[in-house]
Parts: sequence; C-alpha cells; structure tokens
Amino acid sequence: ASADLGAVRRHNLGLLLRALRQTPGLSRAALAERTGMTKGTAGRLVEELLTRGLVQWLDEPASTAARSKKGRPARPLKLSDATICAIGLEVDVDHLGLCLIDLRGEVRRDVMVARNSAQPGPTLAALTKLGTTGLAYARAQGLDVMAAVLSLPGLVDSRRGHLYIAPNLGWRDVAVCDLLAKAWPALGSHLSIENEANAAALSEQSALGAEGQNFVYVTLGVG
Repeated sequence: ASADLGAVRRHNLGLLLRALRQTPGLSRAALAERTGMTKGTAGRLVEELLTRGLVQWLDEPASTAARSKKGRPARPLKLSDATICAIGLEVDVDHLGLCLIDLRGEVRRDVMVARNSAQPGPTLAALTKLGTTGLAYARAQGLDVMAAVLSLPGLVDSRRGHLYIAPNLGWRDVAVCDLLAKAWPALGSHLSIENEANAAALSEQSALGAEGQNFVYVTLGVG
C-alpha cells in the first residue's frame, strides 16, 4: 500500500509540473482544477514543490478576476530554472553534441564538436569528455543533473541501453550505456539512449504541450 501511495504521489507531482510547463502562471486552485485533484491535495503537493525549489511564485500580481474574488488572492506559480536540469547528448555522422536544458525547457548550454573517430570506443570517450564539461558547467550554475539522454542514428533498445545497428555510423551491437557508465560514473543510472529521430519528435511534442497530441515531425539528414 505504501508503495502504491508513493507512486500516486510521484504521479501527481509530475502532473503539477507538466501543467506549469504548459501553462505558467497557474495558481494552486487553477492547478487543482487543471489536474482534477482536490484543492487540499494540490496545495500540499505545491508546498512540497516549493520546498524542493522546483517551482516558485511569479512576481506578477494576480489577475483582476482573481483579485475580485473573496478571500486570499490567487498567487501565480512557475517552474524554477535554478535547481535541476538534464543533459542531451548526440552522436551523429560528423559531430558530437551536448545540450543542457533546465526544468522550464530552456537551453542553458549548446555545444557541438567534430567527430574525429569512426570507432565506438574513441567516439564514446570523446563524448564522455564533452559530457563532463557540461556536468561541470551545470554544477557551476548551481544545477543538479537529474538525467542524461544520448540520441543515436540507429536501432536502439532503450531499456537495455544497447545499440543494435547504426548504418551511418558503421556500428553494430554496442553496449552504449555500459561503456559510458564505466567511463562516466558521475551519471551512472541516470543515462539512457534513444533513437535520434524519436528523441527529436518527443522534444517537439513537449514544446507543443497540449497542442502536441497530433502532429507530424519530419527530419532530413544523412541517410
């Protein structure tokens, strides 16, 4: 039962964060209405998110409609950009890339370097070096890296962290996550892999928010 309650709590925290990602400036009451929670539940979870530094109050005054209602004026909330972030990594035919993204989805750092080796070992070593600089930059900004996702142009098993084949890279059967975890223990279990086109489409869907239920994503490149 306790595990089930914990899962529900994490799910509800995620609902609140996604709602604020899609619509910054919602109040606790508006969040309760948007997510279907009771006001009491939403209020307690918002307090937890405030304590963790994941959300913060907006400096903007409450709307005229909110001020006209009886009782305490509604206070708008927004996601915080000062606590956590994620790292996006990419291996492509001719380059390696790194993107540091905060909780609001804002890009905090974007780096691209030439890929100088065709072999998985040297390529992943260079990627580790690039990722380490991104991790150091995040820490200098006071940000905790909660996850890292590596996009690859090939057929991958995200659950196993395994690349089956990437024809444009010339790679086959590479245990990508195992190799990177050994070279880059600072990330450990936070690292996962994804097909690069799927990762790009998921990113676009996240940016579209509620309007992204149905959309077409087209990508053009080598291969």
